Amino acid sequence: MAIHLINKEESTLFLRFSGSKQTVYDQIEKAQQAVNINECETFEVSGKKHDIEQIWAARKQVAPSLLAMKKDPSDLFPSADVAVPNSSLADMIDWTHQIIKSAGFPGSTLGHVGDGNLVPR
Repeated sequence: MAIHLINKEESTLFLRFSGSKQTVYDQIEKAQQAVNINECETFEVSGKKHDIEQIWAARKQVAPSLLAMKKDPSDLFPSADVAVPNSSLADMIDWTHQIIKSAGFPGSTLGHVGDGNLVPR
């Protein structure tokens, strides 16, 4: 068995599409256009159950990974769950990152972008 580890810190966006086949294809096409316009490094699409499970397993590892970044077991790990209108989501993410940076501790922003749910950690 081989294990491939990537030690690269980067922003990642996971998208989940649902609806009729045509709706899903249309959503993927719009996402691909956004990727091209924003010169994103990669864009991967899969409908295979195994791939989907791996992607969501990676997403679920974010919080435990942040906990592992604590310098001391007594370090605090603040977490919040905030509902934000989709039109304000980008501003909220920027503001949250500014707070995390100025506080001097590691953090990230998770979210359910389609429903406006932002989870600063």
